[in-house]
Amino acid sequence: MTVLYDADISGSGSAAVPVGHNTWYVALLHISAVGPEARPIGIDPDHYMRLGWWTTGGISNVIGGVDRTYWNPPMWLNTLDSRFAPSPNEVGSLFSLDFLGMVRWALTYGTLGHLYVEGP
Repeated sequence: MTVLYDADISGSGSAAVPVGHNTWYVALLHISAVGPEARPIGIDPDHYMRLGWWTTGGISNVIGGVDRTYWNPPMWLNTLDSRFAPSPNEVGSLFSLDFLGMVRWALTYGTLGHLYVEGP
């Protein structure tokens, strides 16, 4: 597996991933600092609400011949350590989670994390 993205994240941002469309990947996201807007849920020490979200996207020019970045729905962060991978039966679908060329995130104020994405 090749490391596609490996960096600390905070606030809002996005970054290009050095691959094309329709690639298998797995992503790990670790929250290293919980901001004041986040709230614990229940009795689990790693279960929170209002940590933020992240998503993947890709560039396509199928509409009007203009390059645009199309984003997948956000994946909400509700644990301190999260793992994401597209469903194997969705690989190759234009609108599945494997549409990878960009990553984007928005963490609440004071929340810090580390995003690690690897693929073939």
